[in-house]
Amino acid sequence: MRKIFHRNDVDYNVIQKRMIWNDRKFARSPEIILQAHTQEDVIRTVHFAHQGGSGNSFSGIFLQSDGILLDLSHLQDIEINVHTKEAKFEPGVTSAMLSKRLAQVGLAFPTGHSSNVSISGFLLGSGAGINLGTWGHGKSVFNIKADDVITADGRNLHANTLEHSDLHWAARGGGPGLFFIVTKFYLQCYSIPNAITSNTYVLPFS
Repeated sequence: MRKIFHRNDVDYNVIQKRMIWNDRKFARSPEIILQAHTQEDVIRTVHFAHQGGSGNSFSGIFLQSDGILLDLSHLQDIEINVHTKEAKFEPGVTSAMLSKRLAQVGLAFPTGHSSNVSISGFLLGSGAGINLGTWGHGKSVFNIKADDVITADGRNLHANTLEHSDLHWAARGGGPGLFFIVTKFYLQCYSIPNAITSNTYVLPFS
């Protein structure tokens, strides 16, 4: 069941702070924060916004004054097909949550470097993930096979290279400027590596 927090509610400031993953303080505050628990909650919110009723952004671009902040962090379902190495999950899933579930069945995905950030914000922001040069098709975002999206007029669509391909293309790096809401991602995953390595280069100032 969705929950709605108005600016004057007692719990408003606590909920707003949870939306900012890097704990920065922004002067902007939405009139309403709505926590969605189902895909239908997302659709109802879009229709409500039309009647005048996460983001993952270092600069807090999703946090706007006098608007509606739609919190998708409670949408955390994950489904994995071991045979096809595909994962289907909702936008509230973090990098840590996805990696843990995939590792249980011998799979992995080049997630973001910050494990507590939702992987949806990471992917929609172009997805430059761990070991991106050696896994799959380069950037993590290019491993999105399909998306379920809610459009600005409240339609629920499945987008891939054959159906609604323009929306699928836009979701692969559109970031905070997107004109729809992604409620489910379909990812191509890979066999878990024995180790993930990194390099650190220290250069003189000259």
